[in-house]
Amino acid sequence: MTVADALYKALVTSRDKTVTEVAKELEMSRPCFSNVVNGNASLSVELALKIQDTFGLQARKLLIQQLDEQIAAARK
Repeated sequence: MTVADALYKALVTSRDKTVTEVAKELEMSRPCFSNVVNGNASLSVELALKIQDTFGLQARKLLIQQLDEQIAAARK
């Protein structure tokens, strides 16, 4: 499962929320949040910290997972 998939599952699906609702909770635009959870944009450190503060997911784990994905993609 990618970090984008994990974020979508943890913040949207499992909470029975929409992408728009979660984006509002994070005080960001829906298109920006949608790009992250659809894998079209990388998770920034700032957003990872905001997710940690708002929802309790560990920013460090999210960022390490993303980095591991980027390294694996670069090796292909």
